[in-house]
Amino acid sequence: MKVLRMILMLVVAAGAAVGEENVIELTASKDVFFRSNHRTKNNGASKALLLAGMPGVTTLVGFDLSGVTNEIESAEFYFQILEDSDTPLSLTIATMALGESNGLWVEGGGDLGLQGRNAKVGESTFQWRSFRDEDWVDANGRSVKNLLDSRLWNEVKQISDVEWEAERRVGITVDRAQLEEVRNMEVPVITFGLWGTKGNGVYKIGSKESDQPARLMLKVIPSEAF
Repeated sequence: MKVLRMILMLVVAAGAAVGEENVIELTASKDVFFRSNHRTKNNGASKALLLAGMPGVTTLVGFDLSGVTNEIESAEFYFQILEDSDTPLSLTIATMALGESNGLWVEGGGDLGLQGRNAKVGESTFQWRSFRDEDWVDANGRSVKNLLDSRLWNEVKQISDVEWEAERRVGITVDRAQLEEVRNMEVPVITFGLWGTKGNGVYKIGSKESDQPARLMLKVIPSEAF
């Protein structure tokens, strides 16, 4: 019994919890935010990710599905609000067009809060590239101009007037077929994009460097008993 308890504790510590209903909870494997007023700056190691009603402030959150071996039945993506705000936020949550290059982006290493810092070679920068020599691409493999190009995103969902209260969880359901396609790719990383559409000021959500990272909750189909 003690051995079983230790095994369960290790599974939870690794970021996945498997219960009687075959639920796996993944924490973000990488995340970063960008700001339009500093085109060569990003922030990848901050304890908060930023959303705002102003255009150009975009957050990316990636999940590595390589450890998911069973077929996915349903899924939910969610994040935690870090601080209260008097003004609600309307926002967009979308999944990035699938493709090996779009899954290869690398978060920045800076931790200078709102100031950000110059991106290093190989890091995902606000100059709209997944890395220095390759553009973001749409579902047909064609280059797109920037992170807000509609061709870059699918499963776009709008959420209106979210009351911004600390510790509140905000989430959406995710298309299982899309996750299944990603799970079987050579680079099995699904990327979510988040940006504000109406609000006042800057809104903070938890990053993977905080104790409230974004999460992807998967319900998987159990393996057949032998």
